[in-house]
Amino acid sequence: MQPGGNRRRFFIVTAGRTGSTLLATILADAGADFAIAPREDWDIARGGWMEHAEIRQAAAHFRLAFDRSAGKPSAFLSKSIWAYHRDAGKRHLARALAQATYVKALNLDLAIPFAVKLGYFPQVIINYRPFGEQALSLSQMMINWSAADLAAAHERTYRNSLLLIHSYGGCVVSYADLTDRSSTSWARSLEQITGLSAEKLLAGRDRRVRADRAPARLECPILDDSAQRTMSAIDGLAGRVLLASPQALRNWERKQADGVAAPRQRWIDRLRIEAEAIWKSVRDRRVPWHVRAVAPLCAFAYIIAPIDPIPNRLPAIGHLDDLIVSALLVALSIALTPSSIKRQHRSAAAQRRQTLLPSTR
Repeated sequence: MQPGGNRRRFFIVTAGRTGSTLLATILADAGADFAIAPREDWDIARGGWMEHAEIRQAAAHFRLAFDRSAGKPSAFLSKSIWAYHRDAGKRHLARALAQATYVKALNLDLAIPFAVKLGYFPQVIINYRPFGEQALSLSQMMINWSAADLAAAHERTYRNSLLLIHSYGGCVVSYADLTDRSSTSWARSLEQITGLSAEKLLAGRDRRVRADRAPARLECPILDDSAQRTMSAIDGLAGRVLLASPQALRNWERKQADGVAAPRQRWIDRLRIEAEAIWKSVRDRRVPWHVRAVAPLCAFAYIIAPIDPIPNRLPAIGHLDDLIVSALLVALSIALTPSSIKRQHRSAAAQRRQTLLPSTR
């Protein structure tokens, strides 16, 4: 039984110009749901087809956050920009994965860890070609990129993809095998991972890669020794099916036991749980009477006080002080309520909604 059930999502990881559009189209012909209809033809020189608009934006935001810092920056401005791109990436990713079961885009290696946080189990399909060939092709599109820039992007993508495929399972598909009409092992591997028919995958390849339009092989030096070592490691996985690691499976089972909420509903469910827990906690008879009386007494004192910090007659902001005081009184009641009672009501509310418990302090 495959992990994840209907929460499984398939990620085609590519550094660009590796035949990922061809692979995605063949998968779509065989029944894969990209939330995009496959074309009969596309601009091979341009590429990029079969990429959901939301997944492209998600990956772009994750890349912008990564370029600023691999981890959360300490400086306020950098941290704010980094957090904006990370959160925007998560929003777009949630929308994409709610619509499509299969996705592909550049920089997906940076998005997959967040898919796990959103409650999806990823399966990794690595699509690649030798770095020299890939760099020669990609350099015609990224004309401002140096060889070092191309090598850095290639190395990050495929080193990350090696870690991800060993964590969550998947298979690799080379451009050479995909365009070689005598090669079939890649289709068998995809059949085991995705459940799609290998015969349909091979039929789609034969239709898409006609003998009279077979792509020319490019001759180019390696350019980067580190990229060559990474490619050798990926080549060694060709024809194999990698299963999810025990660590990834344990983490997934724990999330399921906790009751992972759907990504779009999680935040509002957590808010409802917390509100319900607070309301029942402050009314619980086990809370000492003087604790339950503090907030009403403070509210009464504020109402009868002759001083009004912000006059109510002022438009828009006249009741701002009342809101602040109300929020402080609620916070005071929460702080004085015993933690054991709060945890009990929070747990009961979460069980009723069958979702994650909010973190406690």
